[in-house]
Amino acid sequence: MLSFADELARGGLIRPVDVARALDIQRHLSQVVQRFLYSVQQLNGTMQRIVEEYTRDSMMLEGLPQMLSGECLADSLLNYLGTVVDDVAIVIALALQFQSNRDDSMGGIKNAWLQNHPRELAPVGPLLAELDQPGSWWDDLFKTRAGMRQLVVHKLMSQEVV
Repeated sequence: MLSFADELARGGLIRPVDVARALDIQRHLSQVVQRFLYSVQQLNGTMQRIVEEYTRDSMMLEGLPQMLSGECLADSLLNYLGTVVDDVAIVIALALQFQSNRDDSMGGIKNAWLQNHPRELAPVGPLLAELDQPGSWWDDLFKTRAGMRQLVVHKLMSQEVV
């Protein structure tokens, strides 16, 4: 089975010199997706245990480590999701031969498109523009001071949730 790096190279979409980087990204993406899915599975089990604790007459002290575990797993899920999205951004940059000082993150590529509309990003321009729309999955997850990552990492961890 060919890797996406091989397919990009065979199709002439990336320069031969970029094949090694694409292979590294493919390996990295495979590892991160595996960790992401493992964390989803672990969070599912942890949430079931937390629900069991809450359905008792009074939550026992034994349930507190489950809460911490759930918060850590939720944080790791969002971290891995961000990493997957950034790896996809690197593949986009390689395939479109786009280079900038921020071509290693989806936010960097999105902002490059919104600010300058580089011709190399035209094939994914509509996707990048959609990320900037209120209510998009990007907005819901990563919006500064309001997205899901902010809620889980900063507010839940400090118990600021009202």
